[in-house]
Amino acid sequence: MIIMKILISSFVMLIVLSACEPFKIKINEIPDEKKPVLQNNDTVCFVNNINNALIDTFMVSRSDEYLMYDRSNFWERINLKYTITNKQSKRRKLYVFLDGETKFVIYGYIPSNGYKILDINLDGIKYPTFCVKNTYPKTSTMPDSIYYSYQEGILRYYHSDTIYHQISKF
Repeated sequence: MIIMKILISSFVMLIVLSACEPFKIKINEIPDEKKPVLQNNDTVCFVNNINNALIDTFMVSRSDEYLMYDRSNFWERINLKYTITNKQSKRRKLYVFLDGETKFVIYGYIPSNGYKILDINLDGIKYPTFCVKNTYPKTSTMPDSIYYSYQEGILRYYHSDTIYHQISKF
């Protein structure tokens, strides 16, 4: 009798388990060619285009994490926070978020051309970048537009059509 109960229980469990689909987890990672080379506590300096004078110095804070959006999808996310360290500028912080769909967001900015790649030439080297436009009020001290490269981060930002600041690490 006990053997019969064990056989029936085992048979029922086998049927139940065979009817279930295996649980699949999908991990959406950022491809290596789109991961920033900037590391936590890196310093990034920007000079102006008029006389190459140092304008802004930012400390970069980086965090890498995986977020779960539903029960089976995990997304890699990299957060970069640029915090001003010099007192010459009224800007304080710029936030960049990248995720496993290789989308990036700079807080307070929108894509100016639908994420179309634009090349920026720095010291004779072309860097593929994206341009984003400011959504803050015009009275804001935030840049009008920012040029961002997946691997190099923020490369240049404009305060008008003719005045810009670009990274000076090259």
